[in-house]
Amino acid sequence: MSGADFQIDTERGGAAVLRLSGDWTTTGLGRIPARLTRELDGRAVKSVELSEMGRFDTAGALA
Repeated sequence: MSGADFQIDTERGGAAVLRLSGDWTTTGLGRIPARLTRELDGRAVKSVELSEMGRFDTAGALA
């Protein structure tokens, strides 16, 4: 697959829907954890969509 990436969609009321894609692994994460934290900016996540996600390991789980 490819490196980890994400998209954040905002629903009414400001809740976030997080859409993950690519490989969420030690080698695929890069700077994603810092970017994800910055872009969520404390918003509540209502749901997480994983249909475009590839590989996943403990590094991805901790991100």
